[in-house]
Amino acid sequence: MNKLSGYPKVLIVGEIFRLNGGGGITMSNLFKNWPTNNLAVIANGIEKASGEICHNYYQLGNKEIKFLFPFNIFDKPKKSGPVTINANNKINQISELKQNNSVGLNFIKKTLKLPFNILDIDHTNPRFNISFNLKQWIIDFHPDILYCQIFSLFTMEMIDQIHGAINKPLVIHIMDDFVNIIVKSGLLKPYWQIKLNNKFQNLINKASLCLSISKYMSLEYEKRYNKKFYDFRNPVEVSLWLPFSKSNWECNTKIKMLHAGRLVSPVSQALFDICEEVNNLNKNNIEFEFDITTFDNNEEFEKKIKDFVGININKPVRHEEMPQLITKYDLLVLPIDFNRQGIRYAKYSVSTKTSEFLISGVPILVYAPEEVALYRYFYENDLGFTAKKRTEINKLLLKIKSDSVGREYYGKKAVEFAKSTEDSVIIREKFRALLANTIM
Repeated sequence: MNKLSGYPKVLIVGEIFRLNGGGGITMSNLFKNWPTNNLAVIANGIEKASGEICHNYYQLGNKEIKFLFPFNIFDKPKKSGPVTINANNKINQISELKQNNSVGLNFIKKTLKLPFNILDIDHTNPRFNISFNLKQWIIDFHPDILYCQIFSLFTMEMIDQIHGAINKPLVIHIMDDFVNIIVKSGLLKPYWQIKLNNKFQNLINKASLCLSISKYMSLEYEKRYNKKFYDFRNPVEVSLWLPFSKSNWECNTKIKMLHAGRLVSPVSQALFDICEEVNNLNKNNIEFEFDITTFDNNEEFEKKIKDFVGININKPVRHEEMPQLITKYDLLVLPIDFNRQGIRYAKYSVSTKTSEFLISGVPILVYAPEEVALYRYFYENDLGFTAKKRTEINKLLLKIKSDSVGREYYGKKAVEFAKSTEDSVIIREKFRALLANTIM
C-alpha cells in the first residue's frame, strides 16, 4: 500500500467499472478518485468497461474458462489476457480478445429448455481454473486486497481460487440476496441450494471484511452468517447535483412522472400497474405524463402498454445529463414487483438510484411490498410517498397532483437527508478507511 496516500492496491474480481448496472455503478462511485495504478480488474466480458477509474483489466477467457460437453462443441470462450482501457474507454488488444461468433449455446439452451429447468444444471457450466498467465499477472500487480461482488457459483469458485493463490485479505460486497435467488425450482434444487449456501458461508468465513448494500441486509446477514457486515451502497456527488436540485414544486395541469431504470423483473410488473393507473386517469381527463427511460428492450411490456395514453418509453440520456433531466419532472417512481420473485430479489436491497433521486429534490413515489428494504427505507425515514397495495395508487396519484405542499415537503426533506447521509465524499472516505484497515 502507498502509505502516504492510504490507498491500498485493490484487485477487483467479477464486476467491471461501468455506468449501467447497480454493482458497476456502486463500485465506480466508491472507488472514484482512487489512484488508477492501485486498481486492477479481473472479469469476463470487459467490452463495456470504463477506463475512467481503472485502466488495468484482465479478460477471462480460454485459459481460465472451460465449457463442459456438449457446450464446448458449440461455444468457445474469448481469448484471455491483459487489456488496457484508457480514460476515453478505448480498449487496446480487443481485436485479440474478440469472442468467437456462435449462437450454439443459446440454441442448445432453447432446445433443451425443459431439461435445463427440470435439472437446473446451469450452475455446472462453465468451469473456472486459474491459469499460469492470470496468476503471473496478479503477482505483477502485487495487490494488497481482493475485492469482489458475488452473484453466482462461478464467481464464488473464481474468487476462492484467486484468494487461495495470493493469500491476501478478502473483501466481499453483496448487492442482493443472490444465494436465495439464483437456484430455480428444478429437481436438483435442494442439492444446488446446499452447495451454494456452503460455498458462500466458506467465503464469508475467509473474508477479512464483509460489506452489504443496506442496513437491512447487514442485520439479516449478521444473524444468518455470524459475521459483521457494513453497509455501503451507491452514494451521490452532492456538489454536482445540488445546483440542479428542484426549488419550485408548483406544476401545471399535467403531472410529469419519471421511471429511470430497468424494465425487467423485479420492477416490470409493478411498473405496469402504475402505467395502467396513469392510463385510466388520462382517460378521465386527469392529466399525467409518465416517461420511462431504460436500456432494456422488453417487447412484451411495450406491447401491453402500446395503446395506453400518456406513457413514453425512451433510451436513457448520458449520466452527466441526469441532474438537469430529473428536475424537470414532478414525481419520480421507484417500483418493486409484488410477486414472490420480486420480493425475494429486493427484500434486503435499496435501489442504486435512491441517492440521486433524493438529492434531486423531486418527490418520490415508492410502490413496493412493505417487507422489502426499499419500502422500509422510505417509510421509516418519511422520505416520500409510499404505496404498498395496487388499490392505493389511484388515490395517491390524485393526492400528489393536488398537494403542492406535500410535494415540497418531501422534496426538501429528501435533499437534506441526502446531504447528511448519501454524500459520496464522506462515504468514500469511510470506504477507503475500512479497506485500508484490513491490511494494517
